[in-house]
Formats: sequence, structure tokens, C-alpha cells
Amino acid sequence: MNRAVKRLFGFVLAVSMVLGMLSPVQAATGSSKKPVTVTRGEVCKAVNTLIGATKESSEMKNIVNYKKSNPYYSTMSIAYNAGYLIPNKKHELAKASAKADYNFVATILSRILKTRRLEVLGTYEPYATLTPKSFNAYISKVIPTVITKSVSDKVYKGNVMLNKPDLTLKNVTVNGNLVIGDGVADKEAILENVTVTGKLIVRGGGENSVKILGTSDISTMEIIQVNNVVSIKVSNDANVRLIYINDGCDDVILYGPIGSVNVVGNDIHVSTNNATITNVTLLGENTSFSVSKDSVVDTVELKSTASNARLEVSGTVKDIATSAAGSSIKVADTGSISSVTAKESAKGLSIDVAGKASIKSVNSAAQDTVISGEGRVDTVTGATTGKGNTSNTGSGSGGNANTGSGSGGSSNGGSGNGDPGDNGSGNDNGSGNDNGSGNDNGSGTDDGQTTYRTDARFAADYPIVELAKDVDNNPGSQRNVMLRIKLKDGIASPSSPVKVYYVITSDNTSSDASSESVIHGHLGIDTIDPDGSRHHDIIWASRSGVVTLTGSEEKVVTESMYYNGQEGMKIYFVVKSSVETSAVPTRIAFSKETGSSFGDNVAPSVYDAFWSEPVVEGENSTRTVRIITSEVLDTAKTVSGNAFTVSGVTGSSITAVNLHKNDKDYYVPYSDWIDLTLVYPTGSDLDALQITYVPELGGITDIANIPNRMESFTLSRQQPGDFSYFNKLIQDAAPKIDKLFVSEDGKYLTLHLSPRFADFDYSIRIDADGQPLGEWDYVPVRYSTDYSEQSVYAAGATGKASSYTITLSPNGGKDLYDVVDKQYVSFSETVSATPYSGFIVSGVGLDLAQKILSLEISGDIYEDYYLRQGCQYVLTIDGISYRLRGEAVYNGYNNRVFEAGCLESIDFSKVSTSSIVTLSFDSLSTAQDADALAKDPSGKPIDPSILKNLHVTVK
Repeated sequence: MNRAVKRLFGFVLAVSMVLGMLSPVQAATGSSKKPVTVTRGEVCKAVNTLIGATKESSEMKNIVNYKKSNPYYSTMSIAYNAGYLIPNKKHELAKASAKADYNFVATILSRILKTRRLEVLGTYEPYATLTPKSFNAYISKVIPTVITKSVSDKVYKGNVMLNKPDLTLKNVTVNGNLVIGDGVADKEAILENVTVTGKLIVRGGGENSVKILGTSDISTMEIIQVNNVVSIKVSNDANVRLIYINDGCDDVILYGPIGSVNVVGNDIHVSTNNATITNVTLLGENTSFSVSKDSVVDTVELKSTASNARLEVSGTVKDIATSAAGSSIKVADTGSISSVTAKESAKGLSIDVAGKASIKSVNSAAQDTVISGEGRVDTVTGATTGKGNTSNTGSGSGGNANTGSGSGGSSNGGSGNGDPGDNGSGNDNGSGNDNGSGNDNGSGTDDGQTTYRTDARFAADYPIVELAKDVDNNPGSQRNVMLRIKLKDGIASPSSPVKVYYVITSDNTSSDASSESVIHGHLGIDTIDPDGSRHHDIIWASRSGVVTLTGSEEKVVTESMYYNGQEGMKIYFVVKSSVETSAVPTRIAFSKETGSSFGDNVAPSVYDAFWSEPVVEGENSTRTVRIITSEVLDTAKTVSGNAFTVSGVTGSSITAVNLHKNDKDYYVPYSDWIDLTLVYPTGSDLDALQITYVPELGGITDIANIPNRMESFTLSRQQPGDFSYFNKLIQDAAPKIDKLFVSEDGKYLTLHLSPRFADFDYSIRIDADGQPLGEWDYVPVRYSTDYSEQSVYAAGATGKASSYTITLSPNGGKDLYDVVDKQYVSFSETVSATPYSGFIVSGVGLDLAQKILSLEISGDIYEDYYLRQGCQYVLTIDGISYRLRGEAVYNGYNNRVFEAGCLESIDFSKVSTSSIVTLSFDSLSTAQDADALAKDPSGKPIDPSILKNLHVTVK
């Protein structure tokens, strides 16, 4: 049984057992159709609302694949201006109608949160496209709280978005990142006695913008304001340790006491006003930093990446060190500097000292260093000086330095060892750069930072990839991909075999790959943060494997691929021998057009379908059936009523078809909708009712040009509260608490509201055994076709209570409506915690005959994607450690199996039933701690100790 069949078997088995362990997109739908998916345009629309972005980009005119007539022109222009959508080298933005996957959404959110894509991806499977349910659940797990009004005395768990202007947070703790969104615009946000354990990310605000007052404690701040001058005002008692200023900023003004400032972006001007700063580091090109008359800075460093940087000093700076070519230092009359040190790489440094300014010493190992002006420089080494009161003493301290020997002159002297320069500073890309998120379709920089080349050990014209030639319009069909692999003579032999690893992806064509990731069986690029920590991306790929060659023979591998409607296909190869591994992968890429049999040939489809309460008029009753479409509708054209048929209930019919644009503030990723007027005899049993749409029945012979054409579908009756799929009719009802999961310590709570709770601006209050536990903002994007999910962290809880009262109330007196326009009101319900079992790995077995490693899992787990990633595990056999590769497959509910391909590095000839074998989780990234891998249903991280030094039974 191949991996694809086993994977499918696992999916069907899991669904049949009504488990929650699979991605919603993977779950069977009870239909031959695929679940409809959210498009990239709809993702951007929702994200624009989330961050409060409304301003379009003035550079949209340079984007070649969008015209103003495109219905998503404004949405994508706003996203482009907000900086989270980046054009490729062809000046194209992401295609709005393309299906979005977790990787696309994670890339966007990682840019907003200034973190790595892998951290945002979490335990989700990157390859999966998103339904409205999975999109809403995912985005609201990443940013669980949105603040739209001033708040005080609250503790938030997870990332928080503040997207309205002129708000104050007082006595607030954010255990995550706090984002001051674009919606703050050029107004202000006030943080008083606010502690942020993650980052404070400033995207909005004006010249009087972000005020950090009282005893606020901010560990790290990142400024990526895209439209305005932004000022950061810090009071004397507040603590701001580190500020990153990134690309997208114009002018930044800093006030008050600050620890360190890193200017990472290019072409940014930063100034101070009555500021006291410990360290300033300039890393971006053409940056400028101005120290005002009333400001003091201890040290300033211009990295080698900060070419043509400018430093203007009107106040006091103690020490300056520069490695930047073409940099300049200008000291005003009121300015003073203790020392300036220039390394070899700072060629062309210019220092201008005004008449009343002073510098105690200048020591330069850079060629063409020039000092000018009327001010005083007490000691100069290695610089050419102009006229004035400058004192120059040559020291011969650098082989490449020009050391002056008198006033106004210079000589080429010095015989010592020159300064080696600033090695390695070029790797300092600041904080949260999204390296390797390249996207040929416009959501990232093309190919990230990897330059691919064909490994010279391949024979001429190899490797060869052949795609299936037959085109099958069935979305569930599989296609063959044939890989033909051959090495040159003399590269491999029976005594020195060579392995060729491959990875195929048609889902994550926006992702990049390093050699190490290909060997591990996935996509992703290793990146290094400024602090030196290494991150190993793990991004799912459609297929992976390894071929062993012992000569120059051709090996042919055929992989069967499911159709997935993505943007193309990429295949990566890595050649590994005992002496050499490919430095970069060999890559073969097919565009969507080239690989047409893998292209998207499915018509727009249906997200969800809802029906209203009945209106009874004598013998007949009427309901509105609202069909949410996956594409925008052209309301100037019609949808034929003849394309809809009703069956199962005698006397029922569709009497009207109306098209609507989504102009209401639902805060949902829905596009537009079609309202059907359903009439049926009063009192009819509707359980057998079905509504079928077949576009060809509309009476139009030109099938390809049917207005607002959708895929054929059948909608059927579904009772509220039942588990429902996208093709079911859901009658909305007053929300109720379906389940409440609570951790044993009482601090983690996750509740399910069914059947749907789709509106925003609600607050949620929880009382435990009659005592207030806390109040949180309800997250507007937590809903699905069957239930909404809300997770909270109650820091003050002391244990699990016997009962919980959940109260939801509208904020601000707004009128709130569900998707069929029924108004929501406050409601309260008292429930007990839903029982669930703990999670443990109850056994690990190594089968020598079948060459498989199996993990037996007991209990409930919320997500387990990373539990199945082979490269996260090290198997130790008699003291020798082997890292696994590939991905475990499901083998029943409680079993994950690593097959032979995942264990290919193990020498089984040295393993016996008496071997001592242990298995440990060994993350490749400092950020991927074991406790972040999986959570129990309450949202509490599982105990990482269950994944350490597990005893393995060998048979």
C-alpha cells in the first residue's frame, strides 16, 4: 500500500470515527466534491479589516496583473500598501482568485507579526487549502484578541490587535505580541502600565502617536509604519529595551529613555527629542539618524550593510563605530563625541565638525577617510584632515590606513596589521525578515534568497521530469509524475553508492527549499536571526523520497499526485555521497500553464448555505436560502432560476433568485451571495429536501459563458447543531454552548458555540462556581459551519470549577446580525466542563522485518502535525544517533507510523532485538520547543517530557 493510499485510508478512518484530529480540509465531505476553499483575495480582504488598513498603494499602477476593473483591485492595493503582500520580480501580485493555503496565510500573518512563518504556521499542515471554517479558526488562533475600545485591568493570552485610533490600554498585560494596527492611522495609542511579553509592533500612528507611560514594560518594539511619520514617546518610569525600525517607515521620532535601537530598513530617517538611548545600530542602506541637542546616546554602530548612512549629532554621543562604506558623520555646534572608530570596510568616511563641536578621538583603518570643518578633534589616526584646529598624530596602526602626519596633510604610512573589518555583519537581516518565502505568484520575493543550480554530478540533460499528459477534469483524480534520474560515469559504484533525494510540491509552490530540508523530505529554508539562533522551516510537500544509485544506470520513479488546483509544480533534487552533498538543490519548475494537467480547471463553487426562519402564510411557508459563493458576483447579470431544482418535498419550488454584494460589516471572508426564495407546503417534513444546481439547465447553450456560473452542487437539510459540511443547509439558531474544555489547573479554557456565532464586537465573561474568572473580547473570526471556537487564558484561576457561566454581550450598543440577518442579543448559559483524557505516548516499537517505527498515542490531542515530522526526532541505537526523515502516516486513530523511507539513514545490519533503542524529540530550531508542538483540547500545551528518551521496543 503506497503512502497516498495509506494517507487517504487514515483520513477516511478518522472521519468515520468522528475525530477532530484531521485538518478540516482533509476531512471527507460525504460528497465526491472537494470542500470549497478560501481564495487569496478573500484572505487579504479579511486581513485588511483585521489590521484596519484602508489606504491603497500609489505603486499599484506598476502592478501588471491588476486593472482597476478587477473587483479585488482595491483589496489587493490596500494589502500591497500595508506591506504584507509583496510583488514578484515580474511586478505581479498574488492572484486574488487563487486558492489560499495555510502557507499563504502564515506568510501574510508572519509579516504583520514580524516573526517567522514557521511560528505562525504552528501545527497546521501547510499544504492544505482553507475552507471558511479552517481559515477563521486559524487566523483567530494566531491573533486571538482584537481591541476596538479602550480597556483597563486585563490580561490577554496570545497576540493582540489594536486597530482603532485614540485608544488607551491601562494596567494591561499581553502574553504575546501587541500590534498597533494600521487603523490607528495618524492618531495616537496610549499604553499606560502595560506589559508586553512578546513584541510591540507599531504599524499605525502619527507624530503624537504611541505613548508608553507609567511603569509599562516593553521588551521589544518593531516599527513598520507604512504611511506616516511616527513618534514613540516613553515616560521616565517606563522600560523599552529594544526597538527595531524596519522597511516601510518614513520618519521615526524617539522620545525618552530607550535601551537599544536597531534601524534595519533602508532609506529611513530617525530622529530623537529629549531621548536617552544606550545603543543605536544602523543596518540599512541610506539611513540617517539625528541626535537632538537635548539627547544622549552611549554608542552608535554603523554596520557594513549600512552603506551611505548618515549620522547627525547635535547632542552627546560617547562612542561611534562604523563599518559602512560611504558613511558620514556631521557634528553640529552643540554636538560632542568621545570617539569615532572606523574599520577597513568604511571606505570613504566623511566627518564634518562644526565650529563649536568637538570629537576627542578619531581612529580610522578605512581608506579615504576625510575630516573637515572648524570644530576641534583632539586626536586623529588614519584620516585626511582639512584646515582648522584639528590636531593630527600619525600612528601607523593599519596596513591599509592613511595616517596623517600634520595639519591639513597626509602620508601613506603604517606597517602594522590592518583591522580585518566587520566580518559577518551582512547576515544581520534584522528581526523577523521572511527569508525564503519566495512566491512565483506574487506573495513573496521570487525564490527567496536561494539560487538553484543543477548538480554537476547529474548526467547531461538529467534529471528529467515528465508530467501526465492526460487531462481529467475530475478534481479527485490522480496524475503521475515521472522522475528520471541518472548520474555521470564514475560518480556512484556498488562500494560507494550515491543517494538522490527528491521533493515534489504542487501545493506549496510559493515555498523554497534548502538541501537539508529536501533530505528531510519537506520544503523550507534555514534562517539565522540577528541573535544567532537558527530556524529550520518545516513546510509540507506533496511527495518526497530517495533513490540509491550504484552506477550510471537510469532510475525511474513514478509518483501519483492528487489534483489540487494550485499554481504549478516544483521538483527539488539533492545528491548525497559519502564525500559531498549538493550545496543547493537542483530544481525543475513547471508553471500552471506548462503543467496544465495539474492546473485549476474547477468553476467557482459554494462556501456555505444557510436558511432563514420560516414565514408562514396559510398553506405555504417561505424561507430564504442564502448561498455564499467562492467568487464575487456580477450583479448586472442574472442566475437562471431554471438551473435550480427542488426535490424530496412535494409542492416545493424556487420562486425567486436574487444576487447580492457583500456590503455589510460581517467581518467574514465571504464574497457575495445568492438568495433563493424557497416555497413549500406548511407543515412539510423537510428532512428529505434537496436543492440542486446544474448550470446547463439554465437554458444557455454557451456553457463556458454562463453568467455567474458555479460548480454543480446539491444542498440538503441539516439540523442545527449537527456536524455539517459545506453542502448542507444550516438553519441558524440562538447560540448555545456546545462544549467547554478546561485544563486541570483551570487556566486554559476552550468553548465551542453552536451552530454558529458569526458576528464581532462581543465581550465574553466567564464565572467559575459563581466567581468572576475574567472578561475577554470575543474574537470575530472564530466561526465555522458547525461551531465557533473561543480559547481564553485565565491567569487567576486556581483549579477546575464544577460549573461555568458563559455570558456574551454586544460591545458599544451596536446592532449585530448573523449571516441570515437575524439580530444577536446577549445570552448566558451555565455548563460543566466537557471531560477529556490526557495525552501520552504509550509505546514506541521498531519492527526490524518491516523497517517501520510506530508511535502509540493515548488520550486526546488538539493538533499533532509536528509529532509526525521525522526530522524532529532522533532515534538512538546502541549509542549511535540517527535523525528520521519524511512524515509519519496514520495507521488508525492512536497510531503513527514512520515507514522505511523515513528510516533510510539507519544501518539495520547493526540493529538486533537486544539493541538499546530510545527515541527523543530533538527540535532543529531554538524557537520550536516541544511544548509548542501540540495541545490538549483545552488549549494547554502538552508536557514536553513525554517526547524525551522514550524506550523503544525492538522486534
